[in-house]
Amino acid sequence: SLKASSAFVSVPTNWDGHEAFSEDGLKKVMTEAMQNVEAPEDAMVPDELLPHEQVMKLAKEMPPKFAKLERDETTGLTMGKFENGLMFTHRKNTQRPNEVTIRITAVGGRALEQKGTSGAAIAGLACWLNGGAGGHSAETISRFMTLHQLRHDASCGTESLTFDIKVPTTIEGNLRRALGLTRLFLTQPDFSEKALERYKQRNERHYKTIFKSLERSTASRFFSQLMTQEDGWKLKELEPAIVNALTVEDVRELVMQQWSPANMEIAISGDFEAEELEAELSSYFGTLPPGQGKQVWEGKMGDYFSMELAKGSVYDDSTTVHDDVSRSYTVMGFPSTNRWGILKSAGLSIDADSYTVPETLADGSPYDAKMHVNRCLSLAADMMSNVLFEEIRTQKGLVYGIRFALKPYKHAKSGVATISFMPKNETLDESVEAVKAVLKRITTEGFVESDFEGVKGPLVTKARESALTNGLWIVLMEDLQSPYNPKDLHSITNVPEHYEAIQLHHVNEVVKRCWSHCIDELTVCVGNSGPDLASSLELERGGSE
Repeated sequence: SLKASSAFVSVPTNWDGHEAFSEDGLKKVMTEAMQNVEAPEDAMVPDELLPHEQVMKLAKEMPPKFAKLERDETTGLTMGKFENGLMFTHRKNTQRPNEVTIRITAVGGRALEQKGTSGAAIAGLACWLNGGAGGHSAETISRFMTLHQLRHDASCGTESLTFDIKVPTTIEGNLRRALGLTRLFLTQPDFSEKALERYKQRNERHYKTIFKSLERSTASRFFSQLMTQEDGWKLKELEPAIVNALTVEDVRELVMQQWSPANMEIAISGDFEAEELEAELSSYFGTLPPGQGKQVWEGKMGDYFSMELAKGSVYDDSTTVHDDVSRSYTVMGFPSTNRWGILKSAGLSIDADSYTVPETLADGSPYDAKMHVNRCLSLAADMMSNVLFEEIRTQKGLVYGIRFALKPYKHAKSGVATISFMPKNETLDESVEAVKAVLKRITTEGFVESDFEGVKGPLVTKARESALTNGLWIVLMEDLQSPYNPKDLHSITNVPEHYEAIQLHHVNEVVKRCWSHCIDELTVCVGNSGPDLASSLELERGGSE
């Protein structure tokens, strides 16, 4: 109540006009003011950023047409394509009521950058997402998203761009709001100078912290040693001197050439009616202009999507960081296959054929061999992590923690396996040799049954549980119709059952072929920190920029 409230009134110095206000008069003025508050014009949030009537008018003038529309009863997936080249895949997920997740993927990402404009794709996507669209400021879009409980994000990867938006359908009209916003981003992004400048400032602040981070400095050295000079810059942290020289024109062209209908694929999972969704997709996306024709990399994928790894083994302990605490950090790694079981790099040549694969799944349906290498190496990566942790940390006590990770590329004909750990005092050399011994044993003798059973069961269970989520189905549907990889419906059908069909001898066969070179092609980078050490990376780059 007003009787229990306090009021603070700002008045000029030495002003005695307050005597003209009684307590009741002041309460009356405040009550009226609070009951008739009008938001300032720049704080108003429209109900929709792109009027639906405008979309329908466009659809009437240029009726969208399907070039393809196919439904698969086994998976519940619908795959379609509009005449403008845009592909879409959707699946109704009854396990997630009142929720829809949308992902748009475009082939390209950082692969389309040039060395002299390194970071243009990342900076451009940040400018695209945070610069406003359709004449609406970034602040208006942010309030619009909050008011309607929508969430969106975008990311720039080594080989693609992605845009995600999550839609609670409990709010009437939300799907149209989400599709309208997405269309504005795709057709009328503002790419404001302010958004680009904010990204440059964030990047510069982030870059300066690398000189104080032992982990990031060591990882930076590792990738510079692992990759050839021609491709190594693609995985380095973005240097402000290069990023700060980028213009809006530089980043706009690089991003918008990728957001072209024929280069995009939409994946949708959630609670919707197929016919209604397809009608909305037709109106909002089927009417998109076809774009600028062929992508710059078409016919030249080997040139643009190259992640060439250096040949031979390397040991580098030149990384140092100034810190109050003396410690060490190690990153080791070697070439691995890409997502489709192929490695053509570092003088190595591994193909995905001629493996022994399960003949059928448990129910008698055919086993999909295209993903066999990737599935086996996923199991192997989990087993390797467990073996390293048990032997190097638990049994021998050489490290505080140890991690094995696998990064298979989609388009590049390579992948990277890494082991990172923090050795305890005076155990650096011993821990490196112990890890090498495990790698050599596993790639010659193979894993044992207890390693396999400790991983396979939990992975199958996780796959079954994840199959209920929109997140997993978005990942499965991503790139499903892309002509640039072998993924198809069989690749994403009965995922848990495929893992269940794999036996230990299948995994060991794949590991011995794909990782047998791990010692001969091993890159080891060691970083050290201490109060008497300087930042080697900072000295090399002439100080923090």
